[in-house]
Amino acid sequence: MKYFTLLPFAARLLLSGAPFLAASALLSLVLYRFITRAKALGNMINIAVFACFTGFTAYVMSSAAEPSSYPLPVPWAVFLAISSAAVSYSAFSVAALRKKSGGRLSPSSVKETLDNLGTGVCFADGSGRLILVNLTFAWLASDLIGSYPQTADEILSALSAPEKNGAEKLGDFYRFPDGKVWKFAVAQLSGGSLSGFTQITAQDVTEIYLANEEIKRENEEIRGAIAKTGEMLARLPDRIREQETLSMKIRVHNEIGASLVALARVLDSSGETVDEQLEKLQYAVWHFTGGAADGNFDTLRLKARDMGVSVTLEGTLPQGDIARKTVILAAEECVTNCAKHARGSRVNIAITREKGGFYRAVFTNDGEIPRGKITEGGGLTSLRRSVENAGGRMEVTGVPAFALAIEIPDEKEKI
Repeated sequence: MKYFTLLPFAARLLLSGAPFLAASALLSLVLYRFITRAKALGNMINIAVFACFTGFTAYVMSSAAEPSSYPLPVPWAVFLAISSAAVSYSAFSVAALRKKSGGRLSPSSVKETLDNLGTGVCFADGSGRLILVNLTFAWLASDLIGSYPQTADEILSALSAPEKNGAEKLGDFYRFPDGKVWKFAVAQLSGGSLSGFTQITAQDVTEIYLANEEIKRENEEIRGAIAKTGEMLARLPDRIREQETLSMKIRVHNEIGASLVALARVLDSSGETVDEQLEKLQYAVWHFTGGAADGNFDTLRLKARDMGVSVTLEGTLPQGDIARKTVILAAEECVTNCAKHARGSRVNIAITREKGGFYRAVFTNDGEIPRGKITEGGGLTSLRRSVENAGGRMEVTGVPAFALAIEIPDEKEKI
């Protein structure tokens, strides 16, 4: 078997890569043991072996270039086997160390875990010097201070005056320029080797803070609604008295108007027998003494007949008590106005059912057409207020003929 120095130049140059590869493998082993903090004695041996192989590699490369000046009387197979053994030893040692340290936490793995936390964490020793800062806390502290933090006092001073760098203090919270809200906590550690150390944490509470602000805003709205409800309840008795007074005024207006028309017919009647006149007078007295219609259509017809007016109905009256009484009330007003002002003899009521539970009632008569714009008097004004109080609306027109229309919700439809 030929010695290394007797091989051709190309073969020597190729084989010189073997010890270089072995030296590189040994260097990797040394660095890995240093990073994982393996036993120092074992690493000293590896350093010594690496130094030897480094020197051997240098000599081999020199022999490959100038074999006469740097003879290497070693069979090339033995030379290759030694290099392969060094590479195998390095690979095996690294694999064994990885398997051994797989169940242990190294400082680098602890630091990596802290850096992956969304919560900011930092630790300071007894002198205030920061000894561990994760990435989240470093970013927050840089925003507060304007530079990378060095001591705990820098951080605490920045927390007392965060406005200097654009942050905002919100009670126990801090809002940063990006809109996120953080809560900082400072704790003095105690117990064994932890005594004297300071822990500062920062937790992202943006969602909690915004939810609390929304709850506060809704509570303010609720308090405002409660206050308004209280005011409405306080005014409710006055509202009820006002409604009762309005109803009484309408009743008095309609009844007195109807009775006066009936009396006028008695006084103006000619060619009638005494019994017929007494019958009409009896109706008038009945109106004066409170026998008026109260949501009853038949009573309305009797009352209208007493005034010389007939009433026709197209459609169906609303089923709800308030809506029905309001329609009858409007009919009484139209009958009185027909007899008193229009000098008519017939009032027609057309009722249709609209969408949304509304009823529309249109009142017309065969009396004289109004000569000018209709001005609402006490009766029509009171009727309008009654319709609107019941949740409806009223419209009065005089062209081409008198017509009164109301739209009113039927409470039966709302149930």
